[in-house]
Amino acid sequence: LQGHKFLVVGAEHIDRYGHVNYKAVPGMLEPHQDALLSSRKVSFEGIARQLGLKSFVRRLETIYSGELKEGNMCEVMTQLTLGETSMTFVQSVDRDGAPVLRFTMVVVMVDEAGNKTPLPEELRKQLS
Repeated sequence: LQGHKFLVVGAEHIDRYGHVNYKAVPGMLEPHQDALLSSRKVSFEGIARQLGLKSFVRRLETIYSGELKEGNMCEVMTQLTLGETSMTFVQSVDRDGAPVLRFTMVVVMVDEAGNKTPLPEELRKQLS
């Protein structure tokens, strides 16, 4: 499952060095993850409400190959792959056709007791 979107880097993401702060990256990219899920009529809130599952971030990784500065227009590509108990978002951010960063986030589904649980078949179908 893939999605392409555009992003203009806002002042709220810039640090004292004039580029995007490392702590801002997850927040900048979350709307693109949500948009991808929404295109399949899925949300983390809906998963919790309808399936009784919680989602916890297990791993975050950001690899930089350049800087992002205020006002930069970027293309964001979001890919989603499904594991047994997890969803993995891999996002690439390109500026002027060149890669600037790659972000990976693994989200694990757990039941009410906090135990990892397989993704329900109905959710897999919606996300395929």
